[in-house]
Amino acid sequence: MNPETLYPELKEMKSSEIFIEWAYIVRGFKLDQKVYVKRVIPKKEINIFIKALKMEYGVEAGPDKFECINLVTIEK
Repeated sequence: MNPETLYPELKEMKSSEIFIEWAYIVRGFKLDQKVYVKRVIPKKEINIFIKALKMEYGVEAGPDKFECINLVTIEK
């Protein structure tokens, strides 16, 4: 299966960009929530994007709890 059929925005994507399909919010070593993102962003802005997701969904990392955001991405 060709991903460009599902996501036509991949055809115009540059090598300096990344396509984010899903964001998985993990709390306590289990999948808490799946967020369908479907967005192309510059690769250098990925950390800013993750910070924004953490603020929006209340993800906090600490010594006594495990919470993180994992991204499902496609690169050229």
